[in-house]
Amino acid sequence: MMRFVLPILLLLLSSLNSCQKTDEVMIEGVQSVDLPKRCFNISETQIVIDDSTAYVEHILDKKIANDSCNGYESPSIDFSENTLLGQLSDAVGCSLSYTREVFANSQDHTYTYKVIVSITDNSNCETTQQTHMNWISLPKVPDNYEVLFEVVYESNP
Repeated sequence: MMRFVLPILLLLLSSLNSCQKTDEVMIEGVQSVDLPKRCFNISETQIVIDDSTAYVEHILDKKIANDSCNGYESPSIDFSENTLLGQLSDAVGCSLSYTREVFANSQDHTYTYKVIVSITDNSNCETTQQTHMNWISLPKVPDNYEVLFEVVYESNP
């Protein structure tokens, strides 16, 4: 009888571990921000901007003077309430769509900005290369949290 108790206890303990909840929650209030790549000379591929000084230094001071950006007004962001994140994606396809999500993990003290690029190809179209910085604004990231970035490319027929 005792020889069955230990395996049963181990099985129960392992099943409890597999049912643990994740500490990750989706952040609400994420908004797309219009900062066209063609209007700014930005070399970073991942950016976290948490105050107006960094916004001027990393974005506004890098505005390019060209015909396609004449009259473009950079968005005003309240950095006392929000954080600006940018993640570069580069893909080739007929049609591309983007899903942008942010998850917070209270145990690890991390925010993960995930960009999902869905690429649709078919034989009836001409493929093009599209590069996006995927700018978003979200409620202020806490000071003691690290921001992680992830880009996932999905092919759709």
